[in-house]
Order: sequence, then C-alpha cells, then structure tokens
Amino acid sequence: MSNHTDMNERNTIKLVARATSETDCRTEIKVRQFVFHTDEPTNEGGTDEAANPVEVLLGALAGCVNVVAHRAAERIGIELRSLRLTVIGELEPELGPAIRRIDIRMEADLEADADQKRHWLEMTEAHCPIAQTLIHGTEVHLDLIKKQRDICC
Repeated sequence: MSNHTDMNERNTIKLVARATSETDCRTEIKVRQFVFHTDEPTNEGGTDEAANPVEVLLGALAGCVNVVAHRAAERIGIELRSLRLTVIGELEPELGPAIRRIDIRMEADLEADADQKRHWLEMTEAHCPIAQTLIHGTEVHLDLIKKQRDICC
C-alpha cells in the first residue's frame, strides 16, 4: 500500500454553523465555541437587537479581506500599517432577494509602489474565501430532515 494521495481525492475542510430560530426574525448561531445572533430591524418585524443576515455577510467579507490583505502584504514584503474597510452591498428588491453589487472601499496606509499595490489587491481578492465564494458562486442545497421523534414504525 502506497502513501501517496490519489489525484481524485480532495482535501476538504468542513465548517459548521448551527442555528436555532428564537423568533421569526431572530436567530441564535453557534460556530465552534462562539455564539452570535441575527435579527431584523423593527420595520421588518424584528427587534433590531442584532445585525441582519445580509449585514453579517458583508461584515464577514470585511473580516476575511482584512486577514487576507495583511497576509498578502507580508508575503509581498510591503508594510501595511493600517487598513479600514467599508463594504457596501446593493439590493434591488424588485429584481429579487440577491445582493446585486458589493463594493469594498479600502483605506490603507502602506509602503508600496503602484505595481506592488496592484499585486497586493489582486492577491487579496484571489485568496479571500468569502470574496471568491461571492464572485464565483457556490452550490447551496436546502434539505428537510426529520427529527428522530418524528420517525415512526
């Protein structure tokens, strides 16, 4: 038996978030040892006690870009002294529920020439998992499963 990896095998990392509906608008979400909530503004029927799910997605994109931008700068050998991100999502409800456009405005204090800055931005976009998921899309499957107590004879 050899120790090499079959070319058809994939190294898959599974990430899991578990959520419980607290009300029709408020959700408790558990990821590893962390717990957070989503809610809707009062004008959407929520209590406005937490960010809504779309805002959480935009915030997650900002967090991901932050990590990758710092790692890309380090890899290129440029000093990234500070980074501020503003992520703006545009919804057009008459066209459906999807975000139609996302702009990420980056205010960076970095020591780099124009080519290094271009390379840094390209690396950041190319290596950010959330940006790549949004850019290229991903399969999403909804499955209804029965609770153990619902299973009978």
